[in-house]
Amino acid sequence: MIQMREAEMVDELEHEIRLVNVQLEEKRREVKALEAIKKRLERKLEAV
Repeated sequence: MIQMREAEMVDELEHEIRLVNVQLEEKRREVKALEAIKKRLERKLEAV
């Protein structure tokens, strides 16, 4: 019984970790996009 509960808890934690990893990857993509925008804006400023 206790082993069953532990296995369920492990499954839940692994699921949560996968969700967090997906969110982390989304944030990394957002950061890359924002860095690209920043570079474009910096180039525009240099051109002025």
